[in-house]
Amino acid sequence: MKVYTENIDSIDLCFKWIYNILYYGGCLSFQLRRKTLQLTKGNIVYTHFIRSALILSFVGSIALKNSSGYGSKAMLDQLSPVLKLILGFETFTSTVTYIAVTSAMHANRYKHLKLLFQFKELDEQMQATYPKIKWNYHKTMRKFTPITLCGMFYYYAVSLIYVFNLSNCNCDYATTLMFALSYASITITPGCTFFLHLGMMDLQRIRYRLIQRLLRQEYCGLRKDASKQCKFKLRITRLIDYYKRYIELILQINDVFGVVCGISLFHDFTVLTNMTFLMCQKATESGTRSEEYVFIFLFMLPRIYKVTIYAVYGYVTQMEQRNCAHEIRMSSKYFRSSLVMRNKLSAFLHWQMQKKYTFLVGRMTRCNLILLYTTVNSIASSVIILIQLQFQQNSITERMKNGRMLQDVELI
Repeated sequence: MKVYTENIDSIDLCFKWIYNILYYGGCLSFQLRRKTLQLTKGNIVYTHFIRSALILSFVGSIALKNSSGYGSKAMLDQLSPVLKLILGFETFTSTVTYIAVTSAMHANRYKHLKLLFQFKELDEQMQATYPKIKWNYHKTMRKFTPITLCGMFYYYAVSLIYVFNLSNCNCDYATTLMFALSYASITITPGCTFFLHLGMMDLQRIRYRLIQRLLRQEYCGLRKDASKQCKFKLRITRLIDYYKRYIELILQINDVFGVVCGISLFHDFTVLTNMTFLMCQKATESGTRSEEYVFIFLFMLPRIYKVTIYAVYGYVTQMEQRNCAHEIRMSSKYFRSSLVMRNKLSAFLHWQMQKKYTFLVGRMTRCNLILLYTTVNSIASSVIILIQLQFQQNSITERMKNGRMLQDVELI
């Protein structure tokens, strides 16, 4: 996919398509227009209108489906009581997740804009100190735009097929289409906030790596010309300050995206749990076709990708952060005789011990490989519970059948 990337000179334009999807999906109250993010009363009114329309369409289409006798019978009679419970829970969590994510993003709109402003301001200050730096925002845009657009079209297509297959009848096409489109919209919009959080982590990772390279250049120059120690000392001190200021941005990133992405990740957990249980149930049925397994996996694939890439990016960013801190501590080898530099490094170590900032999902869960393990373990535990419920339901059904047969025998 070819992406137009000329004149990309700010962080806002890196995530142009993500911001557009979130705005038109009712998740953001500000709009990217003329290379800047604008927040007006008209934007807020539009956002509230879209949210209400999507929720009413989703809930209304479900109500119409249930009120239609033939459509409701065709969709629900094929499902076991446990699957009906899962479907109801999925409908409930999708609605609650959309409302919670959009409300949280609306409440944090000023914090979001402040974060972007401070990020851009810090980039400009660092570029003023090192004029040869080129941030290459167009590369970040090329990295995230195709993935976002392809993922959106893919998810819409899979959701349409999923809902039409679930309806299991050739009736109520308009209601089924409204159900499918509203379901895809209210589930994909919270998922796109994940790309913004991921983008912020990627921008931080790039800056940690840049500071590492600049520190190595300064150490190399110091080895070649020790007479300019004061000049190198000043530059290294500035790099330490830049590192600390980028680290402190993590607090604001967590404040804006932490809870939102935690809610979205919980919804992914419920969907993956439901689909895994459905796949296990299909395995016990004799008439299951291989295409059904493939479709269930295709429906799960975007969420598997999301959880995996989330954990991997968090881990990689954390490693770059640690490597950068290690590179700063290496400066003690070159300034052993400088009392000022030793005090500066001592203050940095004390600051690092007190300020152990890391990216969070929710309020407490760290965004690293532990997140992947926790999610997989929770899904496995939940699926085991659902399988036990299914077995209990099957045994109760068998007892009821046997009881009826015994009554018929006594009657005869």
